[in-house]
Amino acid sequence: MANQQYLAECLDKFYDLPDIVILEFNHPRHLQAIDDLNNKYGLELSFLVILVAIGELTPEDMPEYLAKRYDLPDEIAQDLAQQLNELYFQPIIKRLAFFNQDSNKTKPSPEEEKNIIIDLFKENLLVEIKNYEQVISAVNQRIFAWLDRDPSAQQQIENAFLQNQEIITEQAITINNEELPGTTANWLHCFAVEKGTDSLNSLSVSEFLGLSKNTNELSAEDKKIIRALLNIYRNIKFFPESMPSDDGTDWAIIPLPEKELSLDEQFTTKINDDEDDIQTEQLIDPEMQSVKVMPESALPIDPATANKINQLKLMLGRYGVDSLEGQAILEEITKLRGN
Repeated sequence: MANQQYLAECLDKFYDLPDIVILEFNHPRHLQAIDDLNNKYGLELSFLVILVAIGELTPEDMPEYLAKRYDLPDEIAQDLAQQLNELYFQPIIKRLAFFNQDSNKTKPSPEEEKNIIIDLFKENLLVEIKNYEQVISAVNQRIFAWLDRDPSAQQQIENAFLQNQEIITEQAITINNEELPGTTANWLHCFAVEKGTDSLNSLSVSEFLGLSKNTNELSAEDKKIIRALLNIYRNIKFFPESMPSDDGTDWAIIPLPEKELSLDEQFTTKINDDEDDIQTEQLIDPEMQSVKVMPESALPIDPATANKINQLKLMLGRYGVDSLEGQAILEEITKLRGN
């Protein structure tokens, strides 16, 4: 069991990492890999991930750590460490390498970076539209870097965008009396047929979303995503004329969130969005966020242990239950309660 002070020190070190690093470690698509391994092996691996992230534990030492902490056979510990590396750490490492703006970096190569951007526009744009501001900004910087060094980049990105088959709406689209699935490519085509791409501006987008028969039954969230897609298409198709200035100020291919939120606020927003699905208990400190109710142990808890649990609950209020840090704290609370 991690010493409470050591746990707090590790969490502080984790929060001292750059925002972009913390956000990637906490991104749902990465955390899903941790959840899957937790369920597969019946373990809680969040604290191990934090130790690796802050350099307290090396990837090479993970098998030994897993064997000792969870009393696992060496073979199983080795297999689990390998899966952690392949399914969680390596994707994050590659993602952060992509964000690196150093012009002298060797990984990824310019060709690899080009392929990442093409894949993003062709198959993975939806997740980026909904991402955190720091992450969207980092992606935009890499797009601009490619546009700057390769005259053909603009056309390649547009072509990839027009092939995107990600499902945006469950509702089908009717184009020229043909019913089509609500994919990114089909929504772009729908706009082009009804409004024309030459008139792609804020007014025409608003008219399309408000007056098109295809958008009448859409939710506000669906319309928000379609608006973002159309704005992205305008930004890339008419680049650089589509940008708001001549000096690079406020440039973005993928639009940034309207309101700039700090990292803590972004995590808080995510937690508040999910609060209907989470049982909560109110902490004494009014500045702390509500946290998930932990099942109380049937065994009596001595006062010293109860005090430690209460302190961990306060820490949990700072980090939030859905974050990597929160899961590590929940793990310690569960162990203290003897569940």
